[in-house]
Amino acid sequence: MIRGILIDLDDTLADDRLATEKAIAALWQSRAPERDASNLSLRWLSITDKHWRRFRSGETTLQGQRRNRLAELFDQKFTEAQADQLFDEYLYHYERSWTLVAGATEFLAATARLPKVIVTNSEAKQAARKVALLSIGSHFIGLVTPEVAGAPKPNPQIFRYALQVLGLPASDCMMIGDSHEHDIQPAQALGLATFHVGNAPGCGLAEAARAIQPFHQEGPTTAGLS
Repeated sequence: MIRGILIDLDDTLADDRLATEKAIAALWQSRAPERDASNLSLRWLSITDKHWRRFRSGETTLQGQRRNRLAELFDQKFTEAQADQLFDEYLYHYERSWTLVAGATEFLAATARLPKVIVTNSEAKQAARKVALLSIGSHFIGLVTPEVAGAPKPNPQIFRYALQVLGLPASDCMMIGDSHEHDIQPAQALGLATFHVGNAPGCGLAEAARAIQPFHQEGPTTAGLS
């Protein structure tokens, strides 16, 4: 019986890829319209993944990885002030492109009586801002990030922390996410049920809600994030 849910944020609840693509396209058009934009989104996503891993491993700072991403993408040296200004422009477009994925509203309604915790590798302040701007905080009892748990996914520590927030054993919970490496495999290793969100038919959030049995059981509604 599933009595609690752990769920990823980016590209599971929020369409982060779309927001990223829109933001980097807007920045490129603003700053380098004459340059080749072929595979721009794919290049930016690859660069982001590389430098974000370095940040999470402690090799660089949050601001440092932002500056390094821009320097690599534009193949240009920027002063710190220049890079920070560029990234602020990127964030402006990024935040205004945040949307929920298809099926998210249905999922949240269908699981309203199950306590849910967001488990994300996003930086804590940005994750909290995203939850607030998407107006979904009332559906969750916790937002678990590496900063509060002491480790990022796929480290089991962050999942154990989320289970403590829920006050439930792993056997009574399901992890929902889009990444085998960071969401599905580590959760399964701890004994959680899992649902892998993807683009294939039957793999959306609406289907995830229907996979949870029973999720319409009587009980108190979840308390919201402040």
